[in-house]
Amino acid sequence: MTKGDISMEKLLSRLSGFLFAPRATWATIAAEQTTPSSLYRDWIVWLAAITPVSMFIGLAVFGLSLPFVGTVRVGVGALLLQMLVGYVLALVVVYLVALLAAAISPAFGGHKDNVQALKLVAYAWAPVWVAGVLHLIPAFGVVAAVAELAALIYSIWLLWVGAQAVLTVPQGRAAGFTALLIVIGVVLAIAVGAASAALSGIGAMAPGAASPFSTSHRGGLPGTGIATPAMRDAMRAAASAGPASGPVKPLAPGQLGAFLPATVDGLARGPVSTFSSGLSGLQISSAKAQYGTGAQSIKISITDLASERAMLALSGAIQKDQNTTTGYDKIFQQYGNTVMEHWVASDRYGTCSVIVADRFKVKVTGNGPGMATLYKDAQAVDLAGLAKLGNAR
Repeated sequence: MTKGDISMEKLLSRLSGFLFAPRATWATIAAEQTTPSSLYRDWIVWLAAITPVSMFIGLAVFGLSLPFVGTVRVGVGALLLQMLVGYVLALVVVYLVALLAAAISPAFGGHKDNVQALKLVAYAWAPVWVAGVLHLIPAFGVVAAVAELAALIYSIWLLWVGAQAVLTVPQGRAAGFTALLIVIGVVLAIAVGAASAALSGIGAMAPGAASPFSTSHRGGLPGTGIATPAMRDAMRAAASAGPASGPVKPLAPGQLGAFLPATVDGLARGPVSTFSSGLSGLQISSAKAQYGTGAQSIKISITDLASERAMLALSGAIQKDQNTTTGYDKIFQQYGNTVMEHWVASDRYGTCSVIVADRFKVKVTGNGPGMATLYKDAQAVDLAGLAKLGNAR
């Protein structure tokens, strides 16, 4: 690519070169006359945009499918702001890492050259940036994670080869140079992201989205790379509820049945049915009952999802307010619990679920009563008593 010449064809040709002839491509790059501005204009600004743009489209259009929650789409306004913050941080971190690469190069037998160092960082990280296109479809999940890991490994190898070509680091010392640069880059990315979050109140996308040398490509909500303050709190709750604190055995179904109220809305409780099932470490138990009969009947169930606490903790970071032609779906926080409402207006059918202590799911279902009634009936369950048993084993 020559100075002042922006060509998508040349950009794709350069990417192809890294894939099929990386050493020859590095030799060509080392000999090119260029400037930082042209490197940004012709290469960095395009490649670094792939991940945040893909994330934006994937989360805003396709949304995330979460167990016990359903499909969640992130608000466009907040998502756009985080995308822009992450993108700008990525551009900044690239330049800072390049300056540090140039500074430490002489210690490993190479030469100090800021432009050559910028070439090294910008071109070596191309595979990771390109792999970010998989964020277009969040459902790719494991496939995307494996592809990103492979891209990361290849980028590190390109960094090792490129250091020898553009900064003349001897092959015997290139591994040490590469390792130190990776460590410096990770620390720098974390520091810049933390500073941005402290100043703006926004969890930066750069660590785990578009920024080089990030160690977490999927921080925040699974597959999103978004880490809002609420999501960071949820992650901490998930960690405390996860394997590190040991397995949690669900309560006996009979214990759950004791929390079902005797009456709701003047309707007497029918027989209580209980259920427990699952493999070791993945067990659930539940109790449910019907109140009244006919069109105005209400069903209440209480399920202990102890083995899913880490995932349920993430529901506390989600808010949803979606209206459709047939009704609406909402997810919101109320008194420290996550409340999920689903309403079908034409059938006057609704469900109101309350997640208590990131563990118990209280679900009220009814045909006829409005959502306000279903929500009130959910409160008829001793939610505070359930919350006290949140850490019971």
